[in-house]
Amino acid sequence: MQKLEIHVRVYFCAAFVGKSEELMQKWIRGCAFFLGGLLAIASTLLTLTACKAKNGITDDQLVRRTQELFKNLAAGDQTPWKKCFADDCMYFDEKGRNMNKAALVADITPLPTGYSGTIKVVKPQSHIERNVAIMSYDMEETETVFGQDMTARYHATDTWMRRNGQWQIVAGQVLRYDEDPAPGKVDGTKISGYVGTYGLAPRNRLTISVDGKGSCTVSGAIRQRLY
Repeated sequence: MQKLEIHVRVYFCAAFVGKSEELMQKWIRGCAFFLGGLLAIASTLLTLTACKAKNGITDDQLVRRTQELFKNLAAGDQTPWKKCFADDCMYFDEKGRNMNKAALVADITPLPTGYSGTIKVVKPQSHIERNVAIMSYDMEETETVFGQDMTARYHATDTWMRRNGQWQIVAGQVLRYDEDPAPGKVDGTKISGYVGTYGLAPRNRLTISVDGKGSCTVSGAIRQRLY
């Protein structure tokens, strides 16, 4: 009886050990499968991150590429405009013109002799979403015409799009800030040379007169005292 009991115990122990080995193998295979899945996911994420870093665009890059457009604008450099604007772009300038890429590039010509100037990109704001980036900014223009300095300010918004791994502008619009020029000084000794009546149009005349106190008045359709 004791011998039979010992055989039974040995049998159950062997069965238990065999079952434990089978469970252990299943557990090892499960862990291997789980770790393999984690490695695959990690590899995919790394690949996507690398692609995003390679093909994405940042706020600083948008500003740098936009400033590049105006770096040699006074000299009529068309190269950055050809590079940064898509072939099917739409561009609306501060003069109200609706231009395609060919018309836009053709409009980039050197300033006339005696002219010089620069344009600086300031106050940039941007919103980047996957394959589209919108950049809004001001442009401060300084222009010198035969020694006389002039300034102007514009506001522009460009829409960049990534296609085939390349970021280009597909639409742009420019508006000009309307600002009164700085007050000038009038040389009263020269006003007398302009005194008289001028015909602006049929039945529309303008008269410039100076009173005894030296004040100059322009009268006609609108009466205005100059000083």
